[in-house]
Parts: sequence; C-alpha cells; structure tokens
Amino acid sequence: MSSPEQTHQQTAIAETRNKNRSLDRKWYITTIAALLTSCYVIIFIFGTPRGGPAVKQRILTNPGGWAHILGGLVSMTIGPFQFLITFNKQPPVIHRWLGRVYMAAVAAGGVGGLSLCVTTVAYPAGAWGFAALGAVWLATAAMGLRAARRKDYARHREWMMRNFALTYAAVMLRWQLPLLLWWGYAVEEALTITAFSCWVPNVVFMEWWIGRGEKVRIE
Repeated sequence: MSSPEQTHQQTAIAETRNKNRSLDRKWYITTIAALLTSCYVIIFIFGTPRGGPAVKQRILTNPGGWAHILGGLVSMTIGPFQFLITFNKQPPVIHRWLGRVYMAAVAAGGVGGLSLCVTTVAYPAGAWGFAALGAVWLATAAMGLRAARRKDYARHREWMMRNFALTYAAVMLRWQLPLLLWWGYAVEEALTITAFSCWVPNVVFMEWWIGRGEKVRIE
C-alpha cells in the first residue's frame, strides 16, 4: 500500500504533467499564430499584399519603417521559442544568445515604430496609441534585461512575458484591422481602434496570468 506521502507525491506529479500538457498546447497555438504573422510580413516585404500597396510604400521608404518591420519580424519569430526554457526544452546558452537577438530586434522595432507614428494615417488618438505601444514595448524589454543582469530570473521571465504580449500585438492587429474594414469602418477609424485593441487586452490578460501564477506559488 502507498503511504499518504507517496500518494501526495504521485498526485503532485500527475498535476504537473497535466499542467505542462496544457501549457504545451497553448504554446503551439501561440507559436503557429506568430509564425503565420511572420509569413505575412515576408509577403508584405517581397510581395504586394491585398490592399497594402500604399501602406507598404509609406513604411518601406524610410529607415524607421524598415527597422520596425524587420525588428518585428525577428522578435515575432524568435519570441515563442524563448519560452521553451520553461519546459526544460532549451539549453540556457541558446536561450541567452537568442535573447540577445530578440532584445536587439525589439529595440529596432520599437524605435522604428515610434518614428512611424508621425506619418500614420490614423487619427491623433491612434498615433498616441501606437506610440504608447512602442514605448511600453521598449520599457518592458529594458526591465527584462535589467532583471536578467541581476540574475533575478523569476522577474526576468515575468517582464519578458509582458514584453512578448506586446510583440504579439502584431498578430492581433493582422486579424482585427481587416475585420473592422469589412464591417465598414474607414481606414483611419480602423487604425485608431486597433492602435489600442491590438495590445491593451494582451497586457491585461498577461497581468492576470502572471498574478495567477504568483497566487499558485504562494498557495
């Protein structure tokens, strides 16, 4: 017969396995959506996306636009794989080197995004929304880097979760904008709405997720 301690240990192991399987599913869904968005960005650069010639010309005719597009592409592609270390599926040395590339991409993408706010066709409120996204994207990356240098890896992970939630704004924007245009909104109106809707809900959800994890650890 199993002792109460053995039973408790077996139950804990089973719960951990179930949790990891659930996280694995969420990771796959998140990664597939991110990589599909990366593919769209490649099409945007080398092809002529439907309804996008004017936008493409505005973005890819200045260095800030290129920095934003390429920085976003690299960070969106690398980002999901950085969380593999959570499942013990990524060697720390690879995590560190990919992290350096990711941070450089966010820096380029964030600064480039801020420069594009000046020429956006969104209303002024939308320009401020995109500017806020760029600023918070850069700030969370800086906080994550600071925590890593202090070897506070728990806080580093939390800050990078927040940061990737902002990186993921690219995914949210790619389906929200066409949907709003299909509903009859003008381009200026749709961009102004998505300037907030593509990232604010992400941040709210991630704060809830992080707080949920803290509560579980305390209990």
